[in-house]
Amino acid sequence: MSLYVYGDKNVEVPTQLHFGKYLMKQLLMGGDTIAVEHADTEEKLTYKELLQHAVNLASELMKLGIGRGDIVAVGSEKRNTLIITIFAVTFTGATYTAYDLHSGKFSLKHKISVAHLTISYFF
Repeated sequence: MSLYVYGDKNVEVPTQLHFGKYLMKQLLMGGDTIAVEHADTEEKLTYKELLQHAVNLASELMKLGIGRGDIVAVGSEKRNTLIITIFAVTFTGATYTAYDLHSGKFSLKHKISVAHLTISYFF
């Protein structure tokens, strides 16, 4: 059995492969090419920098006990660190879910009750 990633190039992802490992391999191929550029601040990150920051954060999340089966809610304004955090959560084997910072307290309480979050991360 396989999963498929569709786009310009259809890619088969073996189901036994951890999705975080698949993402790491893809990021490694990017090297020093610009991966992310913030539209407002023009801050840029290469694939290599993005991967290193994400691996560092994933390591810290795993020290906190985050891993496969956990659900991590992330709330952020438009920042390059958001994509780093999403990749880091994925690298641990946990699941990422977004939280809109402007949706209010009731919405967060509802999301927590429905998603059974392990941790919420806001920045």
